[in-house]
Amino acid sequence: MMVVLKDIYREIKELGVVSSQREFSSLWGKRPSWCSTSMTRGREPGLDALVRFHVTLMDLEQNSRIAAAEAQNNDEAIEYMAGAEKLFEIKSVIWSEIIEMARECA
Repeated sequence: MMVVLKDIYREIKELGVVSSQREFSSLWGKRPSWCSTSMTRGREPGLDALVRFHVTLMDLEQNSRIAAAEAQNNDEAIEYMAGAEKLFEIKSVIWSEIIEMARECA
């Protein structure tokens, strides 16, 4: 399995977490041009970037769940929970990739 950066970017953008590749790069703890350069050159994130991004996703998921609990109405709570669930799915894919890459290093 390999994380496909453009697919993860599309999903995160659809959730409204970011609106640009520059913002997406910052979620990974990278320079603003990292995402566009990586996608143009067909590069995928390394282990260190995956771990950093996984931690970021954990924070985003937790914040979405908190926002759902504090929502003013049920529709808003449902929307936040749907976002949290999608972030959980993405986080799971990233974690699987981390495990696979770690095994290859061992």
